[in-house]
Formats: sequence, C-alpha cells, structure tokens
Amino acid sequence: MKTVISAVMVAVAMSAGITVAQAATETRAQVVQQLHQAESQGLISEGELGYPVQRAPGPEETHAQVQAQLQAAFKDGEVNEFGMDNPPHMAVSTKTRSQVELALQQYEATHQNQFIEH
Repeated sequence: MKTVISAVMVAVAMSAGITVAQAATETRAQVVQQLHQAESQGLISEGELGYPVQRAPGPEETHAQVQAQLQAAFKDGEVNEFGMDNPPHMAVSTKTRSQVELALQQYEATHQNQFIEH
C-alpha cells in the first residue's frame, strides 16, 4: 500500500513540475518590468506583516546627508550612543544640598509616624 501511494505521489509531483515548466513563457525582461510596475504601485509587500512599504515622495537623501543629520542629533542630545531616540534627561536642581537637607528635616518633624529611609 505504501508503495502505491508513493508511486502516485511521485507521478503527481512530476506532472506538476512539467506543467510549471511549460507555463513559463515570459522572458526575464518582462518579469523584471512587471516587478518594477508592481513596486511602483505599492503592490509588493515587505516586512513581517506583509504590508506594502509607504515611501515618502521626493528625492532620497544621500549617505552624507543622513550622517550629518545623525551627528546633529547626537550633538543636540536627541540620540545617545546606544541608539535611543528618547534618552533620559537628568533633572537639574536649583536647590543646594543644605536646602534639601533642611526640607527633609522639616518634613520628618511634621511626619514623625512615617518611616523615612535615608
């Protein structure tokens, strides 16, 4: 029984291959032209989700322009060396250490029942 099933599967696979080989009547140039046409219409899907990529209209930027923009972003603090586009900003305090300690002492005096860790 296994032999019969195997023989049928081989025969079907071979006949499918023959039909596919005969169906290819287009030239490479025609296929490339169709590909470019489909790409220009946004019909070619890319990425994991299979959606067409939406490209912005207009001229593309050169490598030098992109590098200059990246260096400007580093300089302005928009991007850090780890590639984060939202790097954490350090809070700048206007109080001195003694002012902060005094505020802590005042808080401790008014909130004696609460545990405050130093």
